[in-house]
Amino acid sequence: MQTSHAKSLYRRNITLLYLFQVTSHLWFDGALWVIYWEHRGLNLFVIGLLEALLHLVSLLLDIPMGILADKIGWKYSLFLSGIAGAMYCACSLLPYVTLGAFSAFVFRGVQITLANGSDMALTYETALSSGNVNRYQSLSGRLYATQILALGLAEGLGGWLAAWNWAAVYGLFTLANLLSATCSLFLSTPHRKESKASAHTLAAATPSLIDMLMTSARFASKNSAYRRWIAFSATLSGCIATFSFYGQSLLHDVGWSTQSVGILMGVECAASAIASVASATITRKLHIPGIVILTASGLALFAWLPPFCKAFGYLLSQAMGSTAEPLIDKSLNTLLPGSLRATLLSGNSTAFSLFMVAIFPLFGYVSSRSSTIQTFHWCSGLVLFGVVIGFPIWLWKQRRSAAIHHAQEKSGNCDVN
Repeated sequence: MQTSHAKSLYRRNITLLYLFQVTSHLWFDGALWVIYWEHRGLNLFVIGLLEALLHLVSLLLDIPMGILADKIGWKYSLFLSGIAGAMYCACSLLPYVTLGAFSAFVFRGVQITLANGSDMALTYETALSSGNVNRYQSLSGRLYATQILALGLAEGLGGWLAAWNWAAVYGLFTLANLLSATCSLFLSTPHRKESKASAHTLAAATPSLIDMLMTSARFASKNSAYRRWIAFSATLSGCIATFSFYGQSLLHDVGWSTQSVGILMGVECAASAIASVASATITRKLHIPGIVILTASGLALFAWLPPFCKAFGYLLSQAMGSTAEPLIDKSLNTLLPGSLRATLLSGNSTAFSLFMVAIFPLFGYVSSRSSTIQTFHWCSGLVLFGVVIGFPIWLWKQRRSAAIHHAQEKSGNCDVN
């Protein structure tokens, strides 16, 4: 049964987490940052290097920052994330384009790394301590929908502001980051009840950073379900993100204005929010293969359809990614020990960063050597080929697993008899 304190903490934290998700995802340059740096004189290959740098920073810092978050407190990690976001905006407006761009993306990488895992770790522990853990996927879906709607609002407004003044875009973004940093300081970290003796023992045996790293590595090496979810999440998110970011340039090249791109991103966020809220229902019916097939279809339609119709493919792929996100989040959190939750959740963003460091600049390089539309055609073909090859393999493994399980059950029944 929930205590009044647990109920009060749950309501307070969830309200603040909704507010944090809104303020921390007002990315006013979200639909336009590729266009912005093209406007500042950088080509797509250099822009690809910027995104790769962001993910290289994340790759190097994800696990250490996750350990740090588990040590100092998740809310303080979120606070530092907001400060790093404000620095990203300031550097983006520096008059020295190359220096400003690379400095900005270092801070952006730090911002994302500090937030990765900490917000959902705090959410999961809040739900767990209040007895609402069975509602976590729905709660995660609603929080994810909230951040998507905030992102859509910001992207839509950013498209209009960019046509007037780019400084206004990054000025508002700075304010949003400072608001999210302030909001995070009012969050409370749930504490599980322990006896006095147990609490004393735990305090005396507080693990070091090295111990936490080694324990996390052992967990990851022994838990195949954890590794599979990480690999699936990184591949799905990486493909969608690559098509989405370079899609800004593609849409601009085929005649879309900055306002139109902003509006599309706003509509996409609304559709993705609906998909996120309905994640539990949709994933029960589609399962993972259905999500993968629809995502690949959306990416292909975005690459091959005429300019105006590209919006349909874009919306489909983004909605499928948002449908999968709460399922992935729930599945990972269910597997993880509470004391290492942010550390091991950081493995998800680490794998995503590996994908982006390898693939994102390669996409930009190929685009700069040929054309953006040709690169989209080739890559969509590779994605569809991967699905065609991968689906029969998945189906065979599922049938094999079911056959083994059936044989074990039959053998158990024979033993009983």
